[in-house]
Amino acid sequence: MRKLIFNSKGFTLIEFLTVVVVIASIGLIIVGILTSALRGTNKTNIVNLVRQNGNQAVVQMTRTIEYARSLYGVSMDGNSYTVNCVHGVPAPTPTPTPTQYKYLKITAFDGGKIIYSCTSNSIASNSASLIDTNSVKMVPNKCWFTCTQERVTSNPIIGIKFQLMQSAPTGAFVESKASIPFETSITFKNLIK
Repeated sequence: MRKLIFNSKGFTLIEFLTVVVVIASIGLIIVGILTSALRGTNKTNIVNLVRQNGNQAVVQMTRTIEYARSLYGVSMDGNSYTVNCVHGVPAPTPTPTPTQYKYLKITAFDGGKIIYSCTSNSIASNSASLIDTNSVKMVPNKCWFTCTQERVTSNPIIGIKFQLMQSAPTGAFVESKASIPFETSITFKNLIK
């Protein structure tokens, strides 16, 4: 009589499918981790780009305003400027909201006139943008100057507030969008009265 010999070397279909499922699960986990890391890197790059542009604009304005010879005034329309930043005696509470201006005109330390302006898409010095408008843009209605003074004899304090965002967001993910507010106050130091 002949014996039938079965070859037990090999895998059954169930074993093979189990291995495929385990490998696919591990692959999905690795892809998820890599995607998350790339999103985080993209967000970091975008935030750095927006922050660099905003910080550059703030530093440039701070240096020229702080050491300016004179304040020509602040304006809402760019035509009529007001120099008097004293707004009467404020009530103790609540603190009044300062007037928001779109233009600031000063005489720089070297004697040149500088007009800072907040437009819908940029913040500019004598019509030259202080930010790279190819990579970032102004958040609409989020740019203004304020001017406060305790009394006529004290130096005015200029407030600058604006918010920047990436010019053209790359993708639908939240990670590819960034909006950063910038705010500072500058007291004139060399004001000639």
